[in-house]
Amino acid sequence: MRAPTFWTLSAGSLVLLAGLQGAAMWVMARTAAPTEVAAEVATAPPAAAELPVPAVLPSAEPAPQAPPLPPVAEPPTRVEAAPLPVAAPLAVPAPTPEPAAAALRGPDWVKARPAERYTVQVLAGPDLDKMRSLLARLPPELPVAYLENAAARTSRYVLVAGDFDSFAAAEAAAAAIGEKLGHKSWARRFGVVRGEGGEGGQ
Repeated sequence: MRAPTFWTLSAGSLVLLAGLQGAAMWVMARTAAPTEVAAEVATAPPAAAELPVPAVLPSAEPAPQAPPLPPVAEPPTRVEAAPLPVAAPLAVPAPTPEPAAAALRGPDWVKARPAERYTVQVLAGPDLDKMRSLLARLPPELPVAYLENAAARTSRYVLVAGDFDSFAAAEAAAAAIGEKLGHKSWARRFGVVRGEGGEGGQ
């Protein structure tokens, strides 16, 4: 068996060895430092973020105010107009009715009158229609009749009005009728009108 060998180190060698050990420990410390720091960072709770506080707050200017709204106009109050007075309808007088025309009687009525009584001979002529047109202008209270005389040409028809018991009454009616018609009328006895002779006067 080989006996162990013992090395004898000088003072300089010891100094060199001590320096090598110190360098190795420094390298190890540098290698382990980042791992420990990372572990501490991972386990440490997150710190609250601190916002920078400005040294002087800017003076806040007042916000511009909106112009005031114009006042809302209220709708005009509706005033009910008083109803206008209704004028009373003017009283229009009823038109005066035209007097009813006397009915034209025939020759039989003239023949039936007593010969001594009086009538008014209104007109004598050949046109009976013209005589009919005069009925509305004669007094409606008087009976009106015509008598036909076939022998006469120019006086074929005779128109008479009224039946009076005196010549004076017949004469007054003849004057009124003649003034209204614009031509002369005569007072006659019925006997004279029928051609029975005698004068037309009293």
